[in-house]
Amino acid sequence: MKLNLEKSLAPDAAASEGDVRAVKLALNRLGFYTPDPHVGMSDMADGRLFDSIRTFQKAQGLVPSGRMRAGRDDLTLARMNKELDAAEEASGFYRWESVGDDKVRADHAARTGQIFSWEDHPWPGEEYGCRCWAVLIEDIDEINDPPIEPVYPELIFIPFLRFKKIINVVKTFSSYTVDKSSSDLRLTGHARERAIERDISDQEIRNAISSAKKEGNVIRKFGKYKTLQDHYIGKNGVTVIIESSGKNAGQIITLYRHGG
Repeated sequence: MKLNLEKSLAPDAAASEGDVRAVKLALNRLGFYTPDPHVGMSDMADGRLFDSIRTFQKAQGLVPSGRMRAGRDDLTLARMNKELDAAEEASGFYRWESVGDDKVRADHAARTGQIFSWEDHPWPGEEYGCRCWAVLIEDIDEINDPPIEPVYPELIFIPFLRFKKIINVVKTFSSYTVDKSSSDLRLTGHARERAIERDISDQEIRNAISSAKKEGNVIRKFGKYKTLQDHYIGKNGVTVIIESSGKNAGQIITLYRHGG
């Protein structure tokens, strides 16, 4: 993303709408600008924009004038482009946000609240007339990831079996979970165990994924090991989590009943 201005941008000067949106997008990308959530991204030179320019200038050790000039000799513009280059190199992730009214495009409404990489386009506010914006994710450990409690069903046999028999039961259980996989579903061993423990059939898994895609109930977020996951929230009360990056990419890593 390279920022160029047609004309100067200042609180007391008429601004180019194209410049206004470009600077807002740049500052939003860098985490300095968030629009009024009731208005969203716009081409209007509002007070939030100039406050954000001042905040950026302070962070860069520049005079916080709230002004930017067209041309390479403007320090604010030069520093902003430098920071944009660094941000592009680092990539990272953001949460898509929208105004939430009936004017939001259907595909953008479906993205609201979901996590995306900056490598993916379009960005919020990038398309013509789009009022959406991004919220930077600085600490991916803070992203809400539904906890999965470890369950070891083989341990229920402990009160009834001697040690050698327990080992045989565990081996039998493990063999079952590996060989039980369905040809059209890619489940990790952990996911297959959870499916058995939670009494979720392969058909329920298929139905959950299918209905989630159809209804737009697919949420992308980070897992605890910092890999991207797609959460398919099925209409049948089953949530299926498929890892979209990392060593288990494309596989179902866990699933559970969310109660409808």
